[in-house]
Amino acid sequence: MRVYEEGCADMGLNRCGTWNAYADDVVDKTAVNECETAAQLETNASTTMQLLEGAAAFTGLLVNVPKTEAMGCRTQRPGTNSVQAWRERAKLGFPGAGMVGHRTIESFHGWIADAKWSEHLGISGSIRAETHKLELEFPDATIKVMVIDAHDGIDDDQPVAAYPPDDGTTKVVLSDNMIEWRTKWLSALGQSDRERIERRMKVFAEKELSDDATVAASWRAFIAFVVADKIVKRNDLKQQFLAAIEVDKQMEASTVHKPPPPKTVVSRGKVAAVTAARVAAVEQLLTETRTGMRRVFVLAETGRGNMRHLSGATLTVLRQGFSQCLNGSQFGFVDCPGCCVTMMNPRSLANHQVSKGDGITFCMSYQEAQAEVVAGRLTDIDVAHRRHQRLWSIRRSGKMEREGAETVQVKTCSGVNAATCASFVYLGSMISPDAT
Repeated sequence: MRVYEEGCADMGLNRCGTWNAYADDVVDKTAVNECETAAQLETNASTTMQLLEGAAAFTGLLVNVPKTEAMGCRTQRPGTNSVQAWRERAKLGFPGAGMVGHRTIESFHGWIADAKWSEHLGISGSIRAETHKLELEFPDATIKVMVIDAHDGIDDDQPVAAYPPDDGTTKVVLSDNMIEWRTKWLSALGQSDRERIERRMKVFAEKELSDDATVAASWRAFIAFVVADKIVKRNDLKQQFLAAIEVDKQMEASTVHKPPPPKTVVSRGKVAAVTAARVAAVEQLLTETRTGMRRVFVLAETGRGNMRHLSGATLTVLRQGFSQCLNGSQFGFVDCPGCCVTMMNPRSLANHQVSKGDGITFCMSYQEAQAEVVAGRLTDIDVAHRRHQRLWSIRRSGKMEREGAETVQVKTCSGVNAATCASFVYLGSMISPDAT
């Protein structure tokens, strides 16, 4: 490890005090520095990984690369649950007028889940377009879908209709000719250049995408890369590609050639206008929710309890527990007949239903909990506390699927990526997520 520290120092990386060892296992934490991006963080982690392999080889040891794991902590958007369709009771709050901390909040109850499980929530129609726009706008957020309960005579038996917002935008269309020329150009590039430009062009995974500034900017960055290319052997291909682009513009076969919008100077008036637009968006969503016109919300979870809507509105979500696994029968889970909460096994269900002697049990439906809150015998904090207790016990059992690993890339000396994980499997519970 001393050889490893000295090797990292030669590369300008201070690794003193960043690693810990447990018997024959070593863990090293690479933290992001000021003004660094996630890509630079991955590069530094890859460098330290390769230096660790070199130091081990120098002393006659071997790093077991197939069992090497890389865990990201708040650097990328984590993956959603892959097999277990969990939903949870939650309260969606619309902030009203007034100063922060003193403004009134009107709330509506409903179910919240990962966006991929929308069909399990009884949603008819696709929320894919809205989900894609939120992923582009908030790349580090987790996309959720929330269905508000029916109220005031609104029918709750029919499937809930989902519809993308009608904001007047059009689809970005990339013609077949442009797709073919783009493929030719990428094939002519070297591996490093191709990987770099492909990362920029991830948003063009499909032929038609939502009209978003990020999409158009990615295409312009790709064309700028082609124009700036000075390699002689690719000059003929470059000229043919640029000529094909001009023909595509004249035929108006694609909509990605539009010039970028002019830059606007942010002023106090501009900030005030944006703030007013967000307030108006909240008011519009609140009106639609009150009247039952909108019951489906696709939201980007950007922070603790903060949700962003595609309209620009910032809403709050308080999770209340009462979790259900909609496909829990596949994993041997059982639902409580009283409160419909999913339990891991029959024994957990029996403990859940047993009385403490004073007639109080943990079995309480969300309707009963809400009635207790209205009566003043419980508070929202009490309900949230019951949720945290329950989630802690479920996760301790190891049967509840965690959110997926963050898609970080840490390359080894062989050029392959270390296996990403949400928790260190081989170290077990001996290490915490902050590598201490």
